[in-house]
Amino acid sequence: MLTVSSYNDTRAININREEASVLAKDFVEKVNLKNLEIVWSDVVGQDAYFNFAPVVDGVIIYPDLAKVKVDLASKQVIGFEATSYYTNHIDRTLGSFAISSAQAKQVISGDYAISTIKKALSPIDFNEVLTWEIKAIKEGSIYYFYVDAQSGQLVNILKVIYTQDGSKLM
Repeated sequence: MLTVSSYNDTRAININREEASVLAKDFVEKVNLKNLEIVWSDVVGQDAYFNFAPVVDGVIIYPDLAKVKVDLASKQVIGFEATSYYTNHIDRTLGSFAISSAQAKQVISGDYAISTIKKALSPIDFNEVLTWEIKAIKEGSIYYFYVDAQSGQLVNILKVIYTQDGSKLM
């Protein structure tokens, strides 16, 4: 089975996000998914959600995501989804970055405050594209810009939207 999920009634929270991340990492290793790192996390109510991806030579492999849900009250893993990991995970030859991180940053126009820049293999238009992932903040909003590491073209922009159901990327 690739997807498992559960729901519990509201109870007192007994662990924080960091403690839940340890439980999620242990679970991922127990189901024999190796060398994955947390690339996104969120807490909604009493549940913590963690997205894991392989990181190869410093490059986040986004097509191979696995997701874990931890109940902060019971301290139990109550959800696991790894369809993307199991259907996409292969050894890849990633190639090189033709542009530098400094060149990638120049693609972002406007008065964004850049907080991080990472190497990523991103799913763009049904293809895997080697990109620079640039996290930036403007007027209190968080954005993720993806710059093609070969052409230097901006290929995707995501904005973090906060809802009652947690933060979402649009």
